Amino acid sequence: MFSIARRNAPSFVFVDEIDAIAGRHARKDPRRRATFEALIAQLDGEKERTGVDRFSLRQAVIFICATNRPDELDLEFVRPGCLDRRLYIGVPDANQRVQIFSVHSSGKQLAEDVDFGKLVFRTVGFSGADIRNLVNEAAIMSVRKGHSKIYQQDIVDVLDKQLLEGMGVLLTEEEQQKCEENVSLEKKRLLAVHEAGHIVLAHLFPRFDWHAFSQLLPGGKETAISVFYPREDMMDQGYTTFGYMKMQMVVSHGGRCAERLVLGNDITDGGSDDLKKITKIAREMVISPQNAKLGLTALTRRVGLMDRPDSPDSGLIKYKWDDPYVIPANVTLEESELFTRELIRYIEETEELAIEGLRDNMHILDMIVKELLEKSRITGLEGELPHYDNLRYQPVDVYPAPLH
Repeated sequence: MFSIARRNAPSFVFVDEIDAIAGRHARKDPRRRATFEALIAQLDGEKERTGVDRFSLRQAVIFICATNRPDELDLEFVRPGCLDRRLYIGVPDANQRVQIFSVHSSGKQLAEDVDFGKLVFRTVGFSGADIRNLVNEAAIMSVRKGHSKIYQQDIVDVLDKQLLEGMGVLLTEEEQQKCEENVSLEKKRLLAVHEAGHIVLAHLFPRFDWHAFSQLLPGGKETAISVFYPREDMMDQGYTTFGYMKMQMVVSHGGRCAERLVLGNDITDGGSDDLKKITKIAREMVISPQNAKLGLTALTRRVGLMDRPDSPDSGLIKYKWDDPYVIPANVTLEESELFTRELIRYIEETEELAIEGLRDNMHILDMIVKELLEKSRITGLEGELPHYDNLRYQPVDVYPAPLH
């Protein structure tokens, strides 16, 4: 390969999936060792070994390789002298995804209503291959529906199908309709109230996750889901903020708080997953070892525990945390009680904010409940919440400062 490249110099050599021959285990396999060593010899470019002057314009051969597993590459292969430059190419941003969609859909018949720009929030993190697969699946979906063109709803249905398949709750339309008929109106109203609470609170924060859709009885299960996608700038910044974590907690409280306001204190246990999420976020805010502003070190210093001599129970874990990634070290009884008080404080504060936000917007909550009961599904693809202009309350300032 390199001989052919040199005969046609100046030239390029491109190798995809380079980890197959230059991975860390290449030299352990006798069948791959010879190939790996020959590649290293060519990349070294030593004139006395290869007869090639790598800096000669007439003999210039530019070697380019690609991999999805840079962590698997052999250290000798990635050292300076073999590879002069390494570039990281991430997933495309919103504008790039729209352009990639245009490329992959250029040979397909698209209806006039197709606007991929309205779907960019639902494709955050998609690679070019993911978008190509989406277009192909949408084409298949349109054929199954008897369409001669790909419509916007076909693309939306594929996105929903991929999401629900991942959750294991996908049924045919006939099975879905049958399940909906067997569920009582009282049960549907309870589910609608719960999801409406999440939706209202999510729209109180202009920079919270984008609301894709909410659906009652997905896949025929007696439950409901609301799907939110992170904003593009939230993904790009690479860190979590204290304000964003607090927003997550407030929105997660929405379901149970809406049940309390509409149905009274006799609420269901349907919000158990929400409580787990709230507790996990609160623990991260209180005792994360990576949290320089709020974590273990700052918290113990603030109350003076770090300046005290070791207590008799030092080194003992008196409080059991079930998340091994949160507890940074053995703690004393006094410290564990402090962590617990802080955790409860965050949970109660965000719950109060959720109650206040819903109470001030009960008129919108009732509208969304009614809409969910009528349609079983509402979407955010058409724009902001239809009643957004009537929102009266924003409980928390967003993005005050980086958390880490």
